Amino acid sequence: MRKRHSHIKETKIEIIPMIDTMFFLLVFFLLSSLSLISVSGQKVKLPKAQTAVTPKKRADLTVTVKPDGQTVIDNTTFAPADVGDALVRSAQRTGLLPNTPNVDTVADKAGNLVVVINADADTDNAAVVKAIDSARAKGFVQFGIAARGKSALQQERRNGIQ
Repeated sequence: MRKRHSHIKETKIEIIPMIDTMFFLLVFFLLSSLSLISVSGQKVKLPKAQTAVTPKKRADLTVTVKPDGQTVIDNTTFAPADVGDALVRSAQRTGLLPNTPNVDTVADKAGNLVVVINADADTDNAAVVKAIDSARAKGFVQFGIAARGKSALQQERRNGIQ
């Protein structure tokens, strides 16, 4: 009598497609996290701008100018004339600038950093100009001004906020 061989197929878990899927998820989350723009600083009421755009480069440093003219960097209040020194200290503390007393080295490296001015809509223009002037004296040359863009304005209109 002849034996019958049953052909039972062993189930296998294919690991290669699973690795591919995990890799694509990793790439997706990395790319989506890179597209997020974070602006730190104090909470203020930003001015409205119809042509505001999202910057392509992330802000390196943020200066908040409050309605009373006070400037805040890293939750510390400074006079507008002292913003340049405060930005240098903040950038050195976070490793964006070398921790050296050589003013020329600091000024050269500071030119590559982006400083975002996060000013309240009711802030006097003179305080913003003093803050930028103080920062430029220390070598910072790339500035951005935070504003509420078109999409934020449309959302506010839908919610009844002016």
